[in-house]
Amino acid sequence: MQAAARITDPIEHTSALSGLLTGLLIGAAIAVAAIAIVGTGGLAAVAIVGAGAAMGAGVGEMVGSMSFAKSVSGAILQSGSSNTNINSLKAARAHVDVVECSKHPNPPKPIATGSSNVFINSMPAARVGDKTGCDAEISSGSQNVFIGGGTVQTDEISPEVPGWLHVAVFAVGMASAVVLAGPVIAFAGLVGGVLGGAGGNWLGGKLFGEGSDGQKASAFVGAMIGGIVGGKGGALLTAKSVPIPASTADLIAQRVSANALLRDSPQFAADMNKVGVTDEQIGTMFAKEAPLGFESPEQFGQFKTDLHGALNEAGLPDAEIGLKGTSTTFYSENPGKPLGHHWDADPLNPGDYDLNISSPKMVEQLQDANISPSEKYGVFKTRDINENFPALDKFQQEWSQKLGRDVNFVGYPETPLRDPTEYILRTPE
Repeated sequence: MQAAARITDPIEHTSALSGLLTGLLIGAAIAVAAIAIVGTGGLAAVAIVGAGAAMGAGVGEMVGSMSFAKSVSGAILQSGSSNTNINSLKAARAHVDVVECSKHPNPPKPIATGSSNVFINSMPAARVGDKTGCDAEISSGSQNVFIGGGTVQTDEISPEVPGWLHVAVFAVGMASAVVLAGPVIAFAGLVGGVLGGAGGNWLGGKLFGEGSDGQKASAFVGAMIGGIVGGKGGALLTAKSVPIPASTADLIAQRVSANALLRDSPQFAADMNKVGVTDEQIGTMFAKEAPLGFESPEQFGQFKTDLHGALNEAGLPDAEIGLKGTSTTFYSENPGKPLGHHWDADPLNPGDYDLNISSPKMVEQLQDANISPSEKYGVFKTRDINENFPALDKFQQEWSQKLGRDVNFVGYPETPLRDPTEYILRTPE
């Protein structure tokens, strides 16, 4: 229940609009200063200023909407009930009684909301917290008379921050994000921000109360966190969809095409007979259900399950694993290798499995142990990975024995480009 409102009771506005405009100017100024320091120019410079302005506007509006930023801007001054007094003052009602507001002087604005089930002269009774047509709130009322019920709106409320201004700030911020980060990351950040803001708003309402400063801050923080997480997700998606450089992609396509022709040749059949590869294995390989060297897709599934467990045990939930090459696709699709180089051309020394692993946590742990990538190949050696991650060493030994060929981890400082022939065994959790 809220205190009953009467003639002469004050109304107050937040500083959301002035906070937005001030934040916009400060954000833009900071961005301009940053550009001057780093020397960025062109469209990127414009986008940086736009992003700074939009961010500053959001922060400024949030701060300006807090209770400590409110100030009295007028009072309920006209009409009031002709036959109902509260503490010797005429009771205020929605729709028929008006306020005088210094920020919106003409014409006087009506009280726009009131109680949904308490009426005075057939009009909703006004209370502390009810809104006026200019988006102010009645800020104080009776000390000993309180009115309950829900809230009903009787008149249009012009928002303190105009809708067109919100749209303009959003458009500038979104356009800047597209220029600076690309459309995928910008859209993912937007979705994450909306979801995070909704979650923060709900949580803040539960913890601090509806309309409280805590709820506003929670919504803002939730939107920020959601935007960052969404942006990172968009970046990951973008990284995985980065095309292979045209020259490499063309060579791989040529090799795939040549291997497809070779599959129907006498040489292909001779190689299969030489090492006992079955038609079923070839079929599952071309369907990418299992690489060659595995007895069945079920065994390959167990391999991936055990790999997942080993990575978690090793403390590498962020690891991405890929497997490719002659050991998985029969004929090499590496343009640098001879056409027809069979994965088991030498039965006494069968081709191995290289598990290409990229993981920031792995890199951090190896660097802490003063281990650097190989100068020649730019990757972390299998030996170093096994010595620092016993769970991976155990996995390697067990599956090397099961498959009759070496299973080796090759560590990449950064996620390598993926080509169409590769098996992606695991993506980060």
